[in-house]
Amino acid sequence: MLIKSDRPTHDIPPLRDPDQNFNLAYEGTEKSEILNKYFCSISNLDDANKDLPEFDDRCHDFLSQIIVSEQDVLDIVSTLDANKAVGPDIVSNRMLLAVRNEISKPLYKVEARIEEQEQYSRRTSLRFHNVPAPTDDNGDIIKPINTDALVLGICNKNLNLNLNTRDIGRSHPIGEIKDGKIAIIVRFLSYRQRQLVFNSKRNLKGNKKQNFHCRKSHQTQV
Repeated sequence: MLIKSDRPTHDIPPLRDPDQNFNLAYEGTEKSEILNKYFCSISNLDDANKDLPEFDDRCHDFLSQIIVSEQDVLDIVSTLDANKAVGPDIVSNRMLLAVRNEISKPLYKVEARIEEQEQYSRRTSLRFHNVPAPTDDNGDIIKPINTDALVLGICNKNLNLNLNTRDIGRSHPIGEIKDGKIAIIVRFLSYRQRQLVFNSKRNLKGNKKQNFHCRKSHQTQV
């Protein structure tokens, strides 16, 4: 609760804390905590058991990996504006420029480690293309689309495997629905499960409805 005053001021006036019997808060940290709690309370969304929005896949080519060198990091840091004000981290660009030669190597190692982790994550993912979308009696597409069921149907019926929902970490459609068909990206719980599906592609030969397309990228297409 905001306590108004007739006197002009550039500071946030005292606030009443609902969690402390509406006692007045004068310190900046206390007021920021009250405001933070308030905005969190009106900004939280219940996204439990909600499907991700359909992602419009606008290209067919993907980078298999991103290579960042120590020189790349040094070049980026060197472009910082020394006269720009500091941000929330209270680290000035002037200081970063002064130590750019010393920090470029550790920053490069951090970026390389992050990329390594992302590469490991992509190793368990596959893309399924030309998957017929489920329709009702009127021919309308049933939404939300149960992509787990569609992927398991392809794996078990067309690839002659025996998988269940415990083998899938997450799946969701990507791109637009075209001619009643969708593309699905799925992350399996292990690389071994992903390879089992990938190596069974020969069972889809001659099946024009669900062609198995492969890429050497970790984001392999199915």
